[in-house]
Amino acid sequence: MLKTHDRAVVTLGLKNLAVGAILKDPAYRWGPGSRGVNDKPLIHGGRENQGIHYNLFTMAKRVHPDLTVLDGFQGMEHNGPNSGTPVDHKVVVASTDWLAADRVGVELMGFDFRKVGYLNFCAEAAMGQADLSRIEVLGERIADHVRSYRPHDTIEQQYKWMRESTS
Repeated sequence: MLKTHDRAVVTLGLKNLAVGAILKDPAYRWGPGSRGVNDKPLIHGGRENQGIHYNLFTMAKRVHPDLTVLDGFQGMEHNGPNSGTPVDHKVVVASTDWLAADRVGVELMGFDFRKVGYLNFCAEAAMGQADLSRIEVLGERIADHVRSYRPHDTIEQQYKWMRESTS
C-alpha cells in the first residue's frame, strides 16, 4: 500500500519487504504483557530518523523484492503507518525493478524523492533506476495521477536530518 510513515517519510515496496522480513517471536503481541521478542524496533534506529534510512539501505543490499506491486487503490496519508487516514487513489504500480517502483510511488504520493533518505542511498548505490525520465511507464502518465498525500505530523523532524546531512 502507498502510505506515509512516522520516520521514513513513506512506506513502499522495499520498506514493506525489509521490515516484514525481520524475525518476530510468534508469542509477541504489541502492548503491555507481551512475552515474545520483536526485533522490528531495532530497524527504526532509535530516537533520530537517520537509523531507519541507513538500516533500510544496508538491508536492501541483501534483501530486496524481485517483483514490487504497490497497491494504491486505497493508500494511507497523514499519521501512517498505524493511525493514518484512507486515501482513495485508485492506482497500482508493478515492476521487477523495486527502486523504480518505489520511485514512482513517491511521485504519485506527491513527496520530494530527494527527501526520502533510504531510497536516495539506494539510488546512489545503483541498486535500480530512480531517474523518472528513464523509467518506462506502461499505461497512463504518472503526472495525471499524482495526489499530494498529507504527510505525517513529524515530517519536519524527518526532513531535518536530510537537510543537515546534505549541507
